[in-house]
Amino acid sequence: MKEPRWPPSRSSLCSRRSSSSSTTSSASRRRRTTRPKEVHPQIRETLAQELPEHLETFLSGSYSRRVQVVKLNDIDIIVVLDDPDGEFTDSAEAALEAIRKAATTSELVKRTRKRVRSVRLTLHDHEFTIDLVAALEPPDGADGLLLARHIPEEGLDDWTLGHPRGQRQAAIDKNEQCGGIYTRRCGW
Repeated sequence: MKEPRWPPSRSSLCSRRSSSSSTTSSASRRRRTTRPKEVHPQIRETLAQELPEHLETFLSGSYSRRVQVVKLNDIDIIVVLDDPDGEFTDSAEAALEAIRKAATTSELVKRTRKRVRSVRLTLHDHEFTIDLVAALEPPDGADGLLLARHIPEEGLDDWTLGHPRGQRQAAIDKNEQCGGIYTRRCGW
């Protein structure tokens, strides 16, 4: 038996889309493609208003790089927090909880769940979720961001250095070099 090709070829994606398009109205397709563009700014604005420690937010992940294959599953938003008193530096869980509380004030949010690095938002009337990734600026001025890591069963409640801005830009550059068809095939 032949293994299915992953990711699917461009032609197979086009044929799948065209076969289902006859049953899907153009208004419905248009709604699905514009909804994420409408939703993530509303969530980001809620965080800016409701989270006193908010410094900035920016998109990350496949949605920001415009490389999601077939269907949008989630939108990743990095939430950079100010931490003058060191409360969040001492506890990634405290940062995740502050983000969770602020996010629940949005009328778009149906429920929230804290994860290792993020708060997952399940939305009313949307098939995709939003992951709010907690981040801090490194205190020593190092390049990158400190990303939350909360794994209570392993005794971890700390931060690890990551480079989400650099990863995003590298993927965008590679996608342009590949004529808009580059997708990262595996995580690392």
